[in-house]
Amino acid sequence: MERMKSPKFGRDIEDYKRFKKLFTHCLANLTEIECFYQLTDSMSHARERNKIKGCINIERAWQVLDDCYGANDKVVDRLLLQDLNNLPPYEHKGKTNLQEMDRFVQTLQTFETQAEDIGLSGELNSKIMLSQIKQKLPEEHRIAYYKSV
Repeated sequence: MERMKSPKFGRDIEDYKRFKKLFTHCLANLTEIECFYQLTDSMSHARERNKIKGCINIERAWQVLDDCYGANDKVVDRLLLQDLNNLPPYEHKGKTNLQEMDRFVQTLQTFETQAEDIGLSGELNSKIMLSQIKQKLPEEHRIAYYKSV
């Protein structure tokens, strides 16, 4: 019977938690050395492979990867903050631009869906998120938003 191949990881921060869970499940019966070799081999890019090659054991390798790809704030930044920072305020000089307001709401809704899919559903209420959202909302809408979260 052919040996099961380990999953591959290709820098997609949104995919990291799934990769780690699948990897640890599929390779649970291997020795630490075999597991370390398979983890190194699972990295699709040389940069990630080189990061963990210098680790002294598999536990340290996971710590390095967790620091780069598993931190919730990095996932939130990747999923939302970049998109949110590129949006202009939807109100300017007392006038509301409905298209911009719609884009803003859609961005938040998309993030909520993506965050739930990877187990970060509570992240929309984080301090970082609130400050980013606050910058985009007109004053009267900020109060309503804070009350809703």
